[in-house]
Parts: sequence; structure tokens; C-alpha cells
Amino acid sequence: MKIIHLVLGKANPNKGNGVNKLVHFLATSQMNAGYDVEVWGITHNANVQHSHNYTLRLFKSSRFRFLLSRNFNKNLDSLKQECIFVLHSVFIPELYMASLYIRKYGYKYIHMPHDPYSKAMFGDRKLLKKLYWLLCEKKLLQNSSAIQTLDIRHNDLLKKLGISSRFISFPNGFNESDNISEDELLFSKTGRIKCFYLGRLDIYNKGLDLLIEAFNNRDVSNIANLVIQGVGDLSKIRSIINKFKLRDIIRVLPANFSTPPTSLIKNYNIFCLPSRFEGFGLAAMEAMLAARVILVSEDAGIAKHIEKCGCGVLVQPQVNSIINGILKLSAIRSEWKKMGLAGRAYALQHFSMAELAKKIAIEYELVCK
Repeated sequence: MKIIHLVLGKANPNKGNGVNKLVHFLATSQMNAGYDVEVWGITHNANVQHSHNYTLRLFKSSRFRFLLSRNFNKNLDSLKQECIFVLHSVFIPELYMASLYIRKYGYKYIHMPHDPYSKAMFGDRKLLKKLYWLLCEKKLLQNSSAIQTLDIRHNDLLKKLGISSRFISFPNGFNESDNISEDELLFSKTGRIKCFYLGRLDIYNKGLDLLIEAFNNRDVSNIANLVIQGVGDLSKIRSIINKFKLRDIIRVLPANFSTPPTSLIKNYNIFCLPSRFEGFGLAAMEAMLAARVILVSEDAGIAKHIEKCGCGVLVQPQVNSIINGILKLSAIRSEWKKMGLAGRAYALQHFSMAELAKKIAIEYELVCK
């Protein structure tokens, strides 16, 4: 059985895109486990800047996103063996069109949304998303041979939307290159608290407007600073900071792809991920590897794991809840080292991509039968 991961992009793990990073490490680990794996990427150019051990086939994207490259069909036609396709991400017109061609050529596909189909996800661009859901996304899900989610709770959200496909649920995983030595970890017991967000600068999705407003609370701003770092429109983030006159409290940094995320996160005290919706929370998992305490939205896929191992607090994506979460963590500063190391041990035990990739591939084989 050949596994083909289909993604918008090139599966480059060094560009701040969580979906592409997961695809790269999942495909790499499945190759290492002895599976026949390819990654097919839809992209505007064929310039590949990362090393990989799998076959990477790239197809030129079109301005009209419902039009696929002719080479896509040619490659489908050239497959003369049993294959399972895994389509990654949500609300991607290219994936919807690909699903039609994949079925036309007699192959099965699994859809891995990476995000929950929650009310919050439909909360921005409501009319456009609901129209796309009715015309395309729902059909993509209904016609899949299975849906791979990052949290079993996401299955229930889909069932409420009338989707009754087979479900596969696994957490996200880390590559060994994400890990750092425990000798590098330091734990501060005094001084101002250093809070950190790392990831895409998607204000609505990641709840960054809520996080910034939480620092407008005097109890929070008297004890803590915040650094926001990642890929996106930094000017929009700065405008919200300026609105609340928090330039002395909150800094915004551009993405740093030359340093592993764990090596960035280890320099702070509290990692913050107050997302309105979140499939898993890859950056929060990296914060666990860095033995940091975590403030995370209760709806994130990783939330139940953080609660189970006791390495952080769960909050609602609301300003007052975020304020209370920061103050709660500040009150137990003497326990941060114990909490952080517990989270690190949990991540090392449960989130190894090398182990997860083999279990996931076994599920793919069952879907093929």
C-alpha cells in the first residue's frame, strides 16, 4: 500500500505552517517505519528548500482555485497499485477538486482537517464558510473513507453536522529534532513573568486580540510581559497593542526559522495559546518539551493532555478567563518546575511521531481493506 499525503504547500517544516510541518514529519516517520510514502503538494512554485526522504511531487496552483494542474490527473493515471490518499486541512478548494478526481480513478481518501468544525471556526467569514460547507466541504467529508481528527471531541462536532464517516483519532507528534536536552532548561522563581505566544499571527483563530486585551488588566500588566512571535501581519497585532497603550508590556517579533521552536520557548515562563478554535496545538506540545507551564484554550486538542499531566491551566477564549488563568499560574510559581517537567515527561511518552506514525499507518491499512 502506498500512502500519499496531499497538502497545499510543499510540506516544508521550516515555514511556520503547522499543517505542512505535521505532513513532513508524519511522512518522514512513516518512511522510516518501512512504508511507501509520497507527498503531493499544490503550490505556486517548485522551489524546494528542505531535505526529505519521501518522494515529493509538486503541482502548480491556479488563480482559479477549483482548477487543478493537468499533471495531477496524469499522476493519478500512472498509479498502478493500491493507494490511500490523505487530504490535509480545511476549506481548501484544491482539496475538494482533488477528492473528486481521486474517487474518479477508483482510489480511497482520508480527510484530515487539522481543525475542529466548531461554531468558533465558522465565526469569521460566516456566509462564505457556510456556503462553501454546503457546496463543497460537507461533500468532501461525506465521501471520505475515513476522517482523521486530532481529538475525539472533534468527531462529535462532525456527527452533529450530519457527518457519519469512519473516524480515526490520534494526537499530533514531535520529531526528535524538536526535542532539547533537559540540561538546557532553566526555571526562574523571581522577576517579572515572561509570557510567550509562538505561531501564526491569525488574530481571530489564535485569540491574539483576547490575549492582548488580557494584559490591559492592571493585575496582569503589573507582574508580566508578553512576547508574540510568528508569521503574519505584524502591523495588525501592533495596532491592537497600541489601542490599549501596551507597547511597554507587549513586544511583537517576526518569525525565526533558524532556531527550533523549543529553543525559543525555553527562554520564557508561560506559553499562551488561548485559541478560539484549535485542532491540537503543536506549539503547546513544543512548550511541553521545553518544560514550560501552559495557558491553553479548553477547546484545543492538546487541552485534555495538559490537564491530565498538570502542566498548565485551561481557559475559555474570553478575556476574563485568560486574566484569571495568568493570575492562577502566577500564584503557583514555586510549582512551575515540577509542572513543566511533568509535561515534558508526558510529551516524550505520548507524542513521539516515530511511534504515532506506525499506529496511524496501521489504521490507513485497515481503511484500505
